[in-house]
Amino acid sequence: MSNLKNIRIDLEILSHSTLEDYEAKRWASYPGYIVEFNRLLEEAQKSGLGINIDKVNPVSLDKVAAFGWVGTGSPAEQAKLRELVDKSARLLVRVSSAMESLSSKKVSSDPNFLIERLCNRFHSVARRLCSRREERPTLKVEDEYDVQDLFYALLCLFFDDIRSEECTPSYAGGSSRMDFLLKREQLVIEVKKTRKGLSNRELGEQLIVDIERYAKHQDCKKLVCFVYDPEERISNPRGVEMDLMSRSTTELKVLVFIRPTGQ
Repeated sequence: MSNLKNIRIDLEILSHSTLEDYEAKRWASYPGYIVEFNRLLEEAQKSGLGINIDKVNPVSLDKVAAFGWVGTGSPAEQAKLRELVDKSARLLVRVSSAMESLSSKKVSSDPNFLIERLCNRFHSVARRLCSRREERPTLKVEDEYDVQDLFYALLCLFFDDIRSEECTPSYAGGSSRMDFLLKREQLVIEVKKTRKGLSNRELGEQLIVDIERYAKHQDCKKLVCFVYDPEERISNPRGVEMDLMSRSTTELKVLVFIRPTGQ
């Protein structure tokens, strides 16, 4: 990726310079541009991009203007500089497109990106399950177990090793079982659902206990707390998120997603 970045920078310079010289009719500049373009093309092809662009060949001696060095240029030399303008621009587009594609693949396969996206779209999925064709029975997400089951099913789309009901270290004289552990990613997901009778304070206290407990788990370097709040019972969701995430340490990073976003 870093090599492609350097190639793109050089191509941006080359593309600008060739166009500028062509418009200014500085025909004699093309020999140096040929060398630079072919070098960059070769480097780009080594990156396995499958670029279908031919090298630029020099102008044959019989078609070179007698005094090309002073700024005059034969029709062949003018055409050659035009070719360099076009191919430099095409190669720049191809390299830039490849970099964007590689960057997109890297982001889309990142576990943090995937889990955040899952949290953000969970409510849309849950609502969609309530509307089925031909008046078939709906699949309702009514309690915390339903949320956990659906969340697990969605995790299976992206992760192979999902461990549920793993024991957590003892905290304050007791222990519990975590919802989901992604062992390879060293990431734990705790899933909760708001309900009548569960106050904001009680929910926050539960999550604080979870954070303290998971901080002692050897396979947990990041804790994601997903709180499903379809009735928007939490009055200040962003404030709760920020308060809990402020408990992150160098050993444990805490992320909190209360969804849907509400306010």
